Amino acid sequence: MWRLALLPVLLMLVLIPVWGAQSVHADKASFLGLRALVAQPDVVWWEWDVAIYGALEERGFEVTYGDPLDQASALSQYDLVALNTRRRLTDAEAAALASYVAQGGALYASWGGPMETSGFLRDVLRAANPRSVYIRGMTLLDGPLANGIGPREIAFAEHVGHQDMRDKGWEMVAMDVLGDGLPVAKDPSGNVLGVLSEHGEGRAAVLGFGPEQEKYLVRPELGPLMLDNLLTWLLGEKVKTGPSVWSKQVSIGLPARAEITGVEMNGRAVRDYRVRRVGSVREVELSVSQIGPGQEADLRISYRPLREARNIETMIHLPWGTLRAAADSPARLADYLKSLHATVVQPLLRGGNGQAWYRGMPEDKPDGRTVTQYQGNFLSDLIRECHSRGIRVIGGIYFDSTTPVRQHPDVVQLDANGQVRRDEYGSPYACFNNPQGQEYNLATIAQLVTSYDLDGLILDDNYELDWYVNNCFCQYCEERYRRYCEAHGIAYTDPTQAGDYSRPGPRHQYRREATRNLAAKVRAITQAHGKRAGGWVSVTTDATHLAGAFDFLGGMEYTSSPRSARLVLERMGECDLLALLWAPHADPAAMQREVQEAIHSGCAAVGFWVMGEDGGYQLDGERTEAVRRAFASVEEEWLAFYRERLLSGDARFAVTAGSVGRDRLRLRLRNTGARVSRRIAGEVSVDLPRVRGPAVDIPTAR
Repeated sequence: MWRLALLPVLLMLVLIPVWGAQSVHADKASFLGLRALVAQPDVVWWEWDVAIYGALEERGFEVTYGDPLDQASALSQYDLVALNTRRRLTDAEAAALASYVAQGGALYASWGGPMETSGFLRDVLRAANPRSVYIRGMTLLDGPLANGIGPREIAFAEHVGHQDMRDKGWEMVAMDVLGDGLPVAKDPSGNVLGVLSEHGEGRAAVLGFGPEQEKYLVRPELGPLMLDNLLTWLLGEKVKTGPSVWSKQVSIGLPARAEITGVEMNGRAVRDYRVRRVGSVREVELSVSQIGPGQEADLRISYRPLREARNIETMIHLPWGTLRAAADSPARLADYLKSLHATVVQPLLRGGNGQAWYRGMPEDKPDGRTVTQYQGNFLSDLIRECHSRGIRVIGGIYFDSTTPVRQHPDVVQLDANGQVRRDEYGSPYACFNNPQGQEYNLATIAQLVTSYDLDGLILDDNYELDWYVNNCFCQYCEERYRRYCEAHGIAYTDPTQAGDYSRPGPRHQYRREATRNLAAKVRAITQAHGKRAGGWVSVTTDATHLAGAFDFLGGMEYTSSPRSARLVLERMGECDLLALLWAPHADPAAMQREVQEAIHSGCAAVGFWVMGEDGGYQLDGERTEAVRRAFASVEEEWLAFYRERLLSGDARFAVTAGSVGRDRLRLRLRNTGARVSRRIAGEVSVDLPRVRGPAVDIPTAR
């Protein structure tokens, strides 16, 4: 599952300077309880909003996503507004944001920020003429961002997940600095890559690179340091004084499998509370407005006895032809997976042009080693060997364009000019919105789940009708879009006026609805056979519209930090998320850190996209050992994360004593009257049922 060249690698930050004031590297307690608003971007597939959301929440901010930007009075409740890659601002939004900063607010814009709103860029951010540059590194200049950083030459990484740096470098955003703006970095040609500014009583920053996207740096540890410097400078005295407004709400964490039966405060039943699942934890949110400064209260939460289960699943994804290396011995592959401490394997079984690595449909292009030359049934043997070792198998498929087009020549995709859309090999794309384009692919799913004892099925990433691969304007799509517009009171626009497929709008919403309808058909087939269905997606907020359509989603976290899943998990509800990390080219130490970060971001399942140097399933020794060590310690890592997540919300509150057991949680909460330096201020015993089974019901029927 590849997202090819979808994420242009431009990075930008927005800072507002107090000239002469030195930024100080801050710890998490410095930002605890501060409130931040992360703006929704106007390009749906970029990952900048989830990246900054995760970085801020990781630092203890209380983060809100996507609230309107056009009311200065509403913005005033936030200590920081992160525009990330919001390119266009309305006049009302620009005026409200300018007023917000002038009254003491802090504003940060990434990767060029509002580069299509020249007046705001000029007047508030003190920058002009934003433009793309391709570079392999940059030099930090003297100023707040560089505090604590030794050598100022910052090199960019050759490989970031599945993307390789172009010969001319990664794409960044350069700009001109205006007036009293302070440049923060330059590229080798002298182009400015970011500006800090002051506007009224507040500060702002716009950068052409993003410290929250540290995977693009050869020394990724510099990213968090630069971001801490940036935030410390932007927020000024707020870092020392803490929040001016307290939320008077706290959240109590429990394992995700907990079923809440009651909440009591000081022996009295609490009626007004909210329960929600966020990845590997289930949170109980309640008001603590009745607990005054210096006061304590006893909180008790009851739940059904917890079953013995894992809290974290570990997964190996085997792409494309990697299964061919197991044709000699499916048992050897299962042994390898077991040695990695994997609990789930997800092999790709079908390609987008009819390739099949299992015995499937008569129309398939079967693989020689795993199908035509294999004595017996390879997939059945592999499933049996995995199941005997306690490893579940989720089959992955791409939708096939070749067979539907051969069966129905007029089911091809058309571009906005009426021309047939083709892949890199010249073959036409089938329209998967058209029932004739779906018919054969749904039949392959039915055959697969009927014939094999799979534990689940996941669609690879050519099924999303709102993605560029399916940017179709054929007669069927246009007629259905006309009906959608009529039903919603929207003026129809023809294909020549469609614009960028990735920008929010009616056509994008229509295609999202069509994708959900297609997912529902797939899910109906798998549910009829007692199996669950999912789909691979990019880790973006836009992809979460599928959370209700599938039983689980696979999140491809190749180029972004695993903390990016934090915002996605907030919107997933009971739908599971499988966080998939990239193994090829990865630094072994970084692989272990990423697994830990995924767990501390709330992910209940984490795994790696795996392909050896020979194209087989086995990684080299160093990376194999890195996966083995990381997977072996996931439950211990989850317990450490759980203690962090036990109490969140109003930053004045701490736990002075407590216990978490099989069927009840008891905590003594104290309102300290000021921002706490640590949440757990006393002894808390955690005695949960030990690990024996799966963490979450990812591939099995409910």
